Amino acid sequence: SDVEPSIGNRARAILVDNEGDEEKPQEKDGLGDVKCNSFANNCNQVLKVFMYDLPSEFHFGLLGWKPQGAGVWPDLRAKVPAYPGGLNLQHSIEYWLTMDLLASEIPGIPRGGSAVRVQNSSEADVIFVPFFSSLSYNRYSKVNPHQKKSKNKSLQEKLVNFVTSQKEWKRSGGRDHIILAHHPNSMLNAR
Repeated sequence: SDVEPSIGNRARAILVDNEGDEEKPQEKDGLGDVKCNSFANNCNQVLKVFMYDLPSEFHFGLLGWKPQGAGVWPDLRAKVPAYPGGLNLQHSIEYWLTMDLLASEIPGIPRGGSAVRVQNSSEADVIFVPFFSSLSYNRYSKVNPHQKKSKNKSLQEKLVNFVTSQKEWKRSGGRDHIILAHHPNSMLNAR
């Protein structure tokens, strides 16, 4: 029987990576979710992601990048802002997902292609909130003597106010929103 996947099931089905070139039938796992390979019906579609154009203070600004003009994103054809090494690398998924979605809009950049950015939120399967929460925690969670609260806590408060005021959040109550908090303490205040 055909299964009409929900947003979560569709996203999960799109992101499953089965090896091998032969077509395999759809299988159900113990939770009732459909597993499929890239050749199965409706599983070769890319995940459509609407990404908020948050001010740079929430993402690349945390790396010292400054926007040019009115834009909030770096031009990946010119220079890619480097992500800091060391322990920061183990919590860099926010950075890499943001970079992949930005690259999806530039023809000719080689990439995996399992998700693409769309400009109209009504076309999206999910809504991505590009906040580098782990980097914010790692670099800005300490309160400096001249501050009442940390920059990390302030950014989380601003983020919650921004996101909950958006039509996309109001439409779904946030059920279709993805906010990555890979470091165990990232987004601790906003949770």
